[in-house]
Amino acid sequence: MFVGAVPRQAVEQITRTVPFMEWREVFVGCSGSFRFDRAVKDVHPTVRVHSNDVSLLSCSLGALATGAEFPIGFKGRLAFIENALAGEPFAARVAAVEVALEMAKYKGTNDYARAHFAHYQERFADFLTPVRTRLDSLLTHLQIASFHPGDFREQARRAAEAGGGVAAFPPTYKNGYERLYRFVDDCTDWARPSYDIWDPANLENWLDDLDVLGVRYCVLTDHLLERHQPVTVYRGETNKPVFTFADHAASSVRRSTHGSEPFRYRALDPVLLTPTSEVEIITASSAQMNFLKDIYLAKGIAHTSGIANFLVLIDGHLTGGFIYARAKFGGDVIYLLSDFALAPKSRVSKLIAMLATSAAVIDRMEVKLVQRIESVVTTAFTDRPVSMKYRGIFEIIGRSPGMINYASKVRRTTPAGVYAEWFQRFVANARYKGAPVRPETT
Repeated sequence: MFVGAVPRQAVEQITRTVPFMEWREVFVGCSGSFRFDRAVKDVHPTVRVHSNDVSLLSCSLGALATGAEFPIGFKGRLAFIENALAGEPFAARVAAVEVALEMAKYKGTNDYARAHFAHYQERFADFLTPVRTRLDSLLTHLQIASFHPGDFREQARRAAEAGGGVAAFPPTYKNGYERLYRFVDDCTDWARPSYDIWDPANLENWLDDLDVLGVRYCVLTDHLLERHQPVTVYRGETNKPVFTFADHAASSVRRSTHGSEPFRYRALDPVLLTPTSEVEIITASSAQMNFLKDIYLAKGIAHTSGIANFLVLIDGHLTGGFIYARAKFGGDVIYLLSDFALAPKSRVSKLIAMLATSAAVIDRMEVKLVQRIESVVTTAFTDRPVSMKYRGIFEIIGRSPGMINYASKVRRTTPAGVYAEWFQRFVANARYKGAPVRPETT
């Protein structure tokens, strides 16, 4: 499934390109956070929108939006929530599901995960209150005609029977729903809808079936197909492009642009590193960082700006950089939005990530954010068991389809101290004596 919500700009692009007004009845498959459902209604107020999904959060939100409710019981590691919800209405249980999904990020058994899970448990009421406020606001703007808990392919058949069309966002990972919601599903009792496991490899065959069925459709995915051409393409602030396939629409390509400021620099040659090399960390503008990211990061990735940018110089040579963002849920954590080395396939990549945890830099961020920072968290987008860049220097704290969440305690030392640790572990120990070998590829 898409990591995070489909970008707002992509939704706007689609709602103004696909002729939903001609459909009259729009049956959304895999509604998720209902962003698309709301957008269609906002742009085309007279269209009737029918939502659909199978996750507990979406099903409970759909029930609220249509004036229905169903039993939800918490058990296992989430059993404590029952005491917190005693006497509360169904809406409170829906909000509790959202908080539980955040707690699932810390379901692990390492010290970091246990500490954060316990923090959520101890202050559950504090986390629940703002979520309930957000849900109240969502429901005010969520005007759907119906909600169908079940398979999105069944939703498409319902669209055909009603003479409408289906707008679907199928998961882009097999077993994506199942892995993402496993912890909360294991710790809750509710009437789960039946559905068949979706294999994204079958997407094009399903579009063929829709063509045969004669139903109008608008289907989003993150990759191109062989027999169908996309009617919209959006490349922006997301890790993957968004392609729209429809039975009929005007073509549209949209891309986010960003400023780039070229500057002169001398790139580091890792073979010249020595135990006494000097490390300097300096600030950079977003435009300067964009200039480097366009050169050194993967061309298929669109890059997002953060709240602070830093460049790493070693012996006066540019070595890499990193960018911070606010952690989504606050606390004593800062998010490492991006980190890269100018020699990307060397162990220097580990050094850049380690330097992003140095107290000398974190101290500056504590002043900027007016908060205490104890940990740095980041995300590696990979289908592999581990990220070689973060292995051995960060700790895995959670997994989702196509991504691994990592964390590291702040290293209470200077950049020079971090460099000394890195050099000993990943350069000196990897070289045989007397041979100035480039740090090995990981």
